[in-house]
Formats: sequence, C-alpha cells, structure tokens
Amino acid sequence: MPTVTLFIGMVMARYFCRNAMRRATPPRSSAATRSVVCGRALARPCGRVYLVALPLLAAVCSAGSAVASPSAAELYERGRAALLRGDYQQAIELLEDAVARDPDHLGHRLLLARACEYAGRPAWAEAEFGEIVKRQPQHREAALALARGCFERQAYARVVELLQPLRAEADAYEVHHLLGTALYHEGKLAEARRELTQTVACDGSNAADHRLLGDIALTQEKFALAVEAYEKANRLGLDDAQLHLMLATAHFRLRNYLGDVQRRTIEHGRSGTIREPGYVLESDPFAGDSFYVSPPRSAIFHAKKALELGLDSPELHLLLGDIWLEARRHERALAEYRDIEPRVPRARLGAYCYNCARALLGAGDSEGYLARLRMAAELDGPAYAPLLEPAYLRVAELCNQDGDVRKYIEYVRLAVKHAPDSSDLRYRLGNALWESGSQQEAVRQWRITLELRRDHPDRARMLELIQATRLPNGN
Repeated sequence: MPTVTLFIGMVMARYFCRNAMRRATPPRSSAATRSVVCGRALARPCGRVYLVALPLLAAVCSAGSAVASPSAAELYERGRAALLRGDYQQAIELLEDAVARDPDHLGHRLLLARACEYAGRPAWAEAEFGEIVKRQPQHREAALALARGCFERQAYARVVELLQPLRAEADAYEVHHLLGTALYHEGKLAEARRELTQTVACDGSNAADHRLLGDIALTQEKFALAVEAYEKANRLGLDDAQLHLMLATAHFRLRNYLGDVQRRTIEHGRSGTIREPGYVLESDPFAGDSFYVSPPRSAIFHAKKALELGLDSPELHLLLGDIWLEARRHERALAEYRDIEPRVPRARLGAYCYNCARALLGAGDSEGYLARLRMAAELDGPAYAPLLEPAYLRVAELCNQDGDVRKYIEYVRLAVKHAPDSSDLRYRLGNALWESGSQQEAVRQWRITLELRRDHPDRARMLELIQATRLPNGN
C-alpha cells in the first residue's frame, strides 16, 4: 500500500511540472531559443510547482502510511478481540506485532503470554512471562504464572526465586502456598513452616496445607504440633492411609501407644477391629459384650486404621510391632516382627533385630534375646556391640534369680569376654566360681581384679582368701 501511494504522488508531481513547462515555452522559436528561454522561465514556475507538489506528495504518503500501519494500541485491541472469540492464532500474530511496536508495554506482552497459553504453547508463554519478570520482578501475575509452570516441573529453586519478591503481599494465599511447598522440597523447613503458617492464616480450608505443616513438625520432632496439624487435615476431609501412618508415628513418639484405654460395651464386638468409639484391644473375660478399647487419639488406632485402608508397607508393620513392644504386649510384638521379617529393608535390619531381642526378653526367651542381639551387633557394631556385655550380665542375673549357678557363671564369662578390663565383672565371676567350688579359678579372677583396681573395696577379703588357697604365682 505505501508503494502505490508513493507512485501516485510521483505521477501527480510530474504532471504539474509538464504543464508548467508548456505554459512557459514560446510557441515559435528555435530549439536553442526554447532551451534558453525554458531554462530561465522554468526557474520560477517549476520551483513553485515543486514547492506545491512535494508537500502534497508528503501528505499523501503519510496518509497512506497511517492507513497501512496501525498503532500498538490498535493491534492490542484487535488481538484482544480475537482472543475473546477464540481465534488464538490470529490473536498471537496481532499481539506479537503490538509488542514489536511497543516492547516496554507489559500489558501487551502479558496478553500475548495468555494467548500462547490458550493456544497450547506453554514454552512461548513462559518466555513472555519471563521477559515481563525480567523487566519487573514484582509483577505478580507474570511471576505466579511462571512459578506454576516451574512447580509442575518440580523446579522448586526457581519457584522460590520467583515468589520471594511477592511474599510481603497481604492475603496472597497462592504465593505463600507455592512458596512454602517449594521451600519444603528444598529442605528449608523453618522457612517453609513460616510460609505455610501464613498460608493457613489466609485460607485454612485446604487440608493439604495442614498435612504439610504436620510433615514439617514431624521432621523437626515437634510431635504435638504434628498431631494437631494432621488432625486438622483429617477434619477437613483428608482420610488416606498415609495420613493415619503419620498420625500413628507422631503419637508413638509422644509415647501415646494405646491411649486412655476404656472398657466399653460393644454388641457383637471382636478383638482387633475398629469399632465406634475406637480400636478394640481385647475382650473382658468376665463380661460377654465388654471390651477394652483404645481411643482414636492413640498410636495403635491410627496404625490399625492405615492397615484397614489398605497400607501394607514394612514401615507400618514395624511400627505396629514397636507399638506393641513399648506397650509391653510382647507376644503381639513378636507376631508382627515375625510376619514382616522377610520384607525388612536392609538399612533397618539392625534396629529390627534389636527390637526383636527386646520382645523376646520380655516374653521370657533369654537365649533368643541374646541370639537376636548378637545378630544386631553383627549388622551394626558401633550401635549394638556395646550392648552385649550388659545383656549377658542381665541374663546372668535372671539365671541367678532362678538359682541356676552354672548358667549364671556361663553368662558372666561371656560378659567378661566382651569387657576383659572390667574389674567388676572379674570380681563377680570370682565370687560365683568360689561359691561353686572352683576356688583356684576364683583366685585367678580375683588376682586380675586387684591388678585392674588396687583400691578395690573388697581387697582385704580377696587377699585373705587368695593366701588361704595357696595358689602358685601367675594368673
């Protein structure tokens, strides 16, 4: 269009010049005369014609240019209209032209980004949102849109970078929610807790926010706060197995294993089931429909609820075993541990064997207790090997209480093997051997005791018995 307008202007200018030349040339003169006369005569008329023609040409060209090149604002309005009627491709083309004419107008660029989103071109939209944020970091709409995309890709560090400038805004629920969740995944728990606390202050109706606050509190070992947050999530409708597992863990760490057990009358009740008002532990043998019930605010209730909802993980079964163990229900603990043994993760085998040992000891199986504890020491020496010496001594004392002197001496010997520099163990072993009639060996142990501790409180008695026995020198 501009080319056609220019051509028309040039033709008009040429037309005016030719007419001026005809009027200024005499009709009867030679070629030379006409040339001279025209040279003089045209100086003034042609100059005046050009002065008239050139402004006319410029006006025509500018008018044509105005018609051919709409302004950025006009292109924006056309693009907006195309977007509203669903013609996303045309909207993109028009808005791209608008942005090209006015790159600093962020409103035009924002609508272009939205058009790219609606057209299914997220990469284009993200590029435009990124350009807006680069020019104005606190542009809320662009930063949020960009953060949503990064959040879906789990680019949490970028989410934090984008939303930090917006966190001072009042009632900015989505900002605090996305920022708090991203900080949690980045491992910045204190900052995440601060943002999520602000999130629920803006709108406390999202159960996921309370759940995440519970996860943070549990990780920070703030177990009462974790229980409070998880219970809020549960009241808001969140009722999955994983939530009940987390609640069971928090109650367990608060040592609330079985809760406030009450005797209740439950028609057709059955032990080991969840019935209103809680988890049925066991029946009262002296009353037909009476049962002992753990309330919902207990570790066992939530662990069993998670199991009822379909969770069958090693973590849950290990927790159930631990709950029964700490509640001194050793047989139930052993049943859980035996069922889960093939599925215990290798990293937890040491702790598993140690807890099995404790359950076996509680159930009266001293040999099994020591066998499991030795397995735990083999799996994790630094954690459990130091426990062997007191374990042998503990079993020895149980045997002594039962009057089994031979077993008592056997286990004290094992304790001495694990702690050969213990004067107390040597002294105990010497006394046991003396009482069993092994006097020479008893003297040998007492001599070692006195070498290890010269100021032993029973030194005089040991020396008297050593001299009376007349044992040759040497250990």
